[in-house]
Amino acid sequence: MSTGERISSRQESAKKAVNLGLLVFAPSGQSFKTQKGQNKPYITDSRGAGTNLPLRKLVIRRLQKELASLPEFDVLASVVRAGTMWACWLAWEQNLPLANVLTKGPRESGLRREVEGMLQGQRVVLVDNWIRSGSSAKAAIEAVQRAKGVVTGILVIVKEGRSNIDIPVQSAWDLPELLKAAKDLGHMDPSL
Repeated sequence: MSTGERISSRQESAKKAVNLGLLVFAPSGQSFKTQKGQNKPYITDSRGAGTNLPLRKLVIRRLQKELASLPEFDVLASVVRAGTMWACWLAWEQNLPLANVLTKGPRESGLRREVEGMLQGQRVVLVDNWIRSGSSAKAAIEAVQRAKGVVTGILVIVKEGRSNIDIPVQSAWDLPELLKAAKDLGHMDPSL
């Protein structure tokens, strides 16, 4: 596939994702508050997308395509919590082993593990719903390293801007692609 065909394919899939509800728009004059306290006229509903079967299938197909372009790996590992369901579905579809990485440290109960699954000597691709600054990814990378694994790539549904990560990051969509699609489809004010 040529670069032009790949871009066109991503743009078309971004429009499908927006039409299927990956972005949720606040009513006119209102906004959503982000975790960092910012107000935005939209949010990405990747956590709620699991109940929307057409959207879920589209996201998994896009993740599968982007996974193929990452360096070699042995195990998928979810970044708990938001990445868990996506990593599970993707691992199932690809017939791959799956681990969970708890970025806030070991559980206080049960086996008290920070990484659920054996990663020693394994090459790992982390799966999450979103990457912005890379702080969650960095915490997950450090946890994988403590478990004696090596992160070779990161796969996310949405990437916003440039993260401070030296490991390859692939996304189903970049946020500007989704916002452009929303504007093109009339779901969002073109001036935003």
